[in-house]
Formats: sequence, structure tokens, C-alpha cells
Amino acid sequence: MRPTQPLFKRLKTRLAFTTKQVGKGFYRGSNVGSLGAHTRYGNYMIDWRKTRHYVVPDLKDCKLTPFVSGNIPVRERLPVDPSGNPYDRSNIDGMQYLKWWKAQNDSEYQWVLNQELQKEAEAQRQAELMAQEQGTAHQEQPTR
Repeated sequence: MRPTQPLFKRLKTRLAFTTKQVGKGFYRGSNVGSLGAHTRYGNYMIDWRKTRHYVVPDLKDCKLTPFVSGNIPVRERLPVDPSGNPYDRSNIDGMQYLKWWKAQNDSEYQWVLNQELQKEAEAQRQAELMAQEQGTAHQEQPTR
């Protein structure tokens, strides 16, 4: 069974272009172009001559304003830990971060701790039930 002529034309427009429909040099892309080339080792080398460089004018006397309200307080670039020292990523380990997080979010920490303790207790109960079931199943089997 074949589609009717009008339906076939509508279906044909949705199919991929062929060289019969467009010119020989047509490339169906997103008009982005390459920014570099692949090396023979599988890496990609960026050709900085092909990258886009935007020239931004001086905006000091510009009448345009940002979308952010001017009433929002400015934050420090580095947050401060509970002891008052600036937070530095280079000299922090996981445990120190958790202690800092606990000091700032004590109620949430307690909730997470309780959830973990409940999971651990449930897992222990399940293990005990499995051990009891295996023990009773072993006792019920008749010996020959």
C-alpha cells in the first residue's frame, strides 16, 4: 500500500536532504565551523586564530543596568569557617569540611545522622532475620 500523492510530498519534505535537492557544496551543519584540528594521537588542538574574540567597550558610563538588583548584599569571595579563618580549598580535607558543615547545619546533620542510624539498624534486623530463617530451615530438613 502506497501513500497518496499529497501525503507522499509531505513525507518527502521531512526526509534528509540529498545532493539532488541541494547544491554540491551544501553542508548541513549549525554554521559553527571548526575551532581546531584533531591530532594523530586523538587529541584536539585549538587553533586560536579560529576562535572568536569579542571586543567589549568601556562600560563605566553606560546607562544600561544589570538584571540583578542593586539591593542584594555583596558576599565575600572566600567564605569563613566557624573559627573565623577564611575558607581555603588547598588546605582542607574531607573531615574538616564535614565538621564545618555540621557546625553550620546542626539540625540537618542530626536528621542525616538519624536516617543513617535507622538504615543501619534495619540492615542489622534484616541480617538477623535471614540468619534465623536459615537456622530454622536447616533444622527442619530431615537427615537421611
